[in-house]
Amino acid sequence: MMTATYDHVSIDKHAHIGFADQCITRTLYFADGSKKQLGLIQPCSLQFMAKETLRIELISGICQITCGEQRPAAYRSGQSFFIDAQIPIRIDCEEYVQFICHFEG
Repeated sequence: MMTATYDHVSIDKHAHIGFADQCITRTLYFADGSKKQLGLIQPCSLQFMAKETLRIELISGICQITCGEQRPAAYRSGQSFFIDAQIPIRIDCEEYVQFICHFEG
């Protein structure tokens, strides 16, 4: 279930702007030592390889995800998907997508 708010967190005041200015994130740090990123992807296609396993939770928008050699899959607001470490990923967004990135390992 998607959480609407987070309590008792520290926020990195500097945004990370990457992928030719197409993706903007802010990092949240929790008291237990964990972290998450809140982000926005502009309409575009992104390709990358994650350094660790991630769970991406969509807050708004629709995107298509291609993990390695798998077939593309569509995800929308309220859904989440996993990105395995060291696997090529392609994210195609035709609209703005807001997300939470959960660092899983």
